[in-house]
Amino acid sequence: MIAGYAGRILFVDLERMRWEEQELPQEYALKFIGGYGINNFLAYKIMPPGLDPLSPGNPLILGAGPFTGTIIPGAAKLVATLKFPLNGAFGTATAGSRFPLMLKTCGYDHLIIKGTAFKPLYLIITDEGVKFEDATELWGKDIFETTDFLLQRYEPCSVLPIGPAGENRVKISVTLVDKGGTLGSGGLPALMGAKNLKAIVVRQGTKPIGIANRAEFLRLVNELHERMMNWAGREAILKGGLRYSSQTWWGLPPMKNPWELSRDYLNEQEKEETFNLYTRSRKTIACPSCPIADKEMLEIRNLRTYDCHLKREVRGRAKDPEEELYLKVKYHYVADSLGICIHTFVGLFNALLQLYEEGVVKKEDIGMELRDEVETAIKLMELTAKREGIGKVLAEGFYGLIEQFGERAKEISLQVKGRYVIWDPRINALGTMEFGELTNPRGPHFQAGGSPSYSPGRTPEDFVRHALRMGAPAEAAKRVETLGFNPGRYTKYSEDWFSLFSSLGLCNRAFINRFYNIGLIGRLFQALTGVALGPEELMRAAERGWNVARVLNLNAGFSKKDDEPPASWFKPLRGDEGEFKIMDYFRTKVITREEVEGLLQNYYEERGWDEEGKPKKGKLLELGLKEIANEIYGEENVP
Repeated sequence: MIAGYAGRILFVDLERMRWEEQELPQEYALKFIGGYGINNFLAYKIMPPGLDPLSPGNPLILGAGPFTGTIIPGAAKLVATLKFPLNGAFGTATAGSRFPLMLKTCGYDHLIIKGTAFKPLYLIITDEGVKFEDATELWGKDIFETTDFLLQRYEPCSVLPIGPAGENRVKISVTLVDKGGTLGSGGLPALMGAKNLKAIVVRQGTKPIGIANRAEFLRLVNELHERMMNWAGREAILKGGLRYSSQTWWGLPPMKNPWELSRDYLNEQEKEETFNLYTRSRKTIACPSCPIADKEMLEIRNLRTYDCHLKREVRGRAKDPEEELYLKVKYHYVADSLGICIHTFVGLFNALLQLYEEGVVKKEDIGMELRDEVETAIKLMELTAKREGIGKVLAEGFYGLIEQFGERAKEISLQVKGRYVIWDPRINALGTMEFGELTNPRGPHFQAGGSPSYSPGRTPEDFVRHALRMGAPAEAAKRVETLGFNPGRYTKYSEDWFSLFSSLGLCNRAFINRFYNIGLIGRLFQALTGVALGPEELMRAAERGWNVARVLNLNAGFSKKDDEPPASWFKPLRGDEGEFKIMDYFRTKVITREEVEGLLQNYYEERGWDEEGKPKKGKLLELGLKEIANEIYGEENVP
């Protein structure tokens, strides 16, 4: 097998309680690189498009990239591919954790789990194979309890568990790998719950990861590591988290209050005290090989939560800073322990509040008075995890809300493909993060559309430099320079960049991404594997993975209509400072629905897809996907 790869795929059948392994075809490694790309192609090969997401026939595919398990900085991404219960879309989720490292030390690049166990089980994967263990005593335990129990028993290992929400097949469920890596928003735990699979444990194995050119590999890694360690933004992140560090690496004003505790009623001294309280309560956590340590654990009053990004959407309503922080930590703790996606829940909670205020939803519909506060939100999360009362509706996500409360719920729901729109262009302007929420195969989520538009005030020159850094062709960068920033066209290259990082196993967060360029990635890949792939070949491999994901979803019934923006985008968002409307990135004009639809056609054109968003025959052949072209256009029509 090519160096850098473990060289095997592990297949697990829960129904028969059997496992087997197969060699990873070298063709897959060269054509799709790894993780994201190979996962998608495996899904295309083995997953029927019409299957029920919660049926035994819906497998869960987990994968690692060639960079994972090495000391390449930031190479700790696990990728999970499935048909998501929330919306029926084929998609691939990622999480930073020890899982891909452990998987490769056991000798596997990919893990495919199918079938349904006859009783609750958890898997133990070692370099000797798979053990099936009774999970009856763990069923009903939350994510933190399950993880702690399994860590104590099997350390050194990595744990991918589910909580009560997953057990009850809640479609807005999510999990935390090793208590810190968020994975599978949209119902990955629901799929595991339907399979009676409480957890997957991968123990540290003994299989080495080969390196083709050790001297060159170490030289490149050492140079990269030194740059990261000397970056001023690293110290800011370690001191106060991502929001505090924005002054250093985004060029924005300093934020004394990274978790947004401050309120108008706090004076400057009190704001300083709240930040000091936050830093005293905070401890940094890093994924394997990552020198940035952006994850965090927060502990206050014996309550502890992990990977806690305290957002403005959480409403503590306490005037005492310590009480405010406690309520915010409690909110995250409950969501994470139950396995509820906090971002999706925020969107549902806000929509439910609006319907309640308008009288569409009555007190008797939800069994309580609905208040805009943490304690009410926590009660609703607990009902959702149990699928009790109004929780039965919320467990189905926005589709459940719309089915229950009708047209008005549809009008106000901020969703695309049934998933909450995290980046609202009325607030942030229309950049690639916002536009990519329309075009992503699984629906809106973090990361895939990253670009300089992530932060305000960037110049057209910044977009040109970034396009070239991530391997976009010179003519595409030239269009940015001469015609200006077009999020429709630019998003294509941001998505391919995300596809490449997720295929290699690299973290795509901005403070890791910023240290990489397509040339450096090519040199690292060659030093690790011994295979020389130029920038065009690497980006072509990334593009293949994205196109396979598109075809999977076209076959499942998704089309252009599912890429259309929500109606709420084009209605002003009212705030204390007036109305906010969807605007172009440079805030020169208000964007209309017709203009967004025009940008969508630009995106399709840039991808080589037709007006309905279907990859053209020529594009599939150009990418070397003749098998897929035969299926779509008929073998007799494909040369």
